[in-house]
Amino acid sequence: MANRVAVITGAGGAIGRATARRLGEQGLVPLVTDIDAAAAQSTTEFLASHGITSHAVPHDVTSRDDWENVIAEARTHGELWATVNNAGLLRDSLLKKMTDDAWSTVIDVHLRGAFLGCSLSLREFTGKTRTLPGGRIVSLSSTSYLGTLGQGNYAAAKGGIVSLTRVAALEGARYGVTANAVAPGSVNTPLLHQTPDDTLEQFRLRNPMQRFAEPDEIAAVIAFLISPDASYINGQVIHVDGGDSAQV
Repeated sequence: MANRVAVITGAGGAIGRATARRLGEQGLVPLVTDIDAAAAQSTTEFLASHGITSHAVPHDVTSRDDWENVIAEARTHGELWATVNNAGLLRDSLLKKMTDDAWSTVIDVHLRGAFLGCSLSLREFTGKTRTLPGGRIVSLSSTSYLGTLGQGNYAAAKGGIVSLTRVAALEGARYGVTANAVAPGSVNTPLLHQTPDDTLEQFRLRNPMQRFAEPDEIAAVIAFLISPDASYINGQVIHVDGGDSAQV
């Protein structure tokens, strides 16, 4: 994994930070990006405290120019090996009350962000100056793509990421590039705890394991999909939800 760079978007958040640590421990150079520059910098400091050298880049994932800058920055630290499309946000509302802004913001950040990440990464992975064989794309979906009350925008975006992943897997396969999606259920992050406590307790009790995932449990699956051991896993959606989706 020497001189191989991994771009992790939304790396100022809990899952992104845990993923950057896992990938750094595998020997990759984490390029941590976030629209919140201070959050990205905080992650690099966290990684440094664990002996991992990383680099922070401010990054609006909906901007093609920002993505071009991120790819260019990756080249200064080695060759791009993996892109983790993790950036996201919530604007929950019932469909009958959802505003155009709540719809477009969630779709843009999740789905346009993943589209740009896939598009520019595939271009980089298949470029004429490439010396590394292949590459990895892992995009964060969610079990919400199966349908969640009050999350029409989020569910649509995460479902779109599943379809986008399958297309990226087909287009990258002959170059040795794999593309997969990870679909977490409820994860113990600050974002989850924006939900009222009584609703959270209902979610917890509904889960077969009666607990929420920890960020590192999601990061472990992402890291596996990026590792050499996952070289023949392509176009898949891995549910990491304690068995919750098995009840659907």
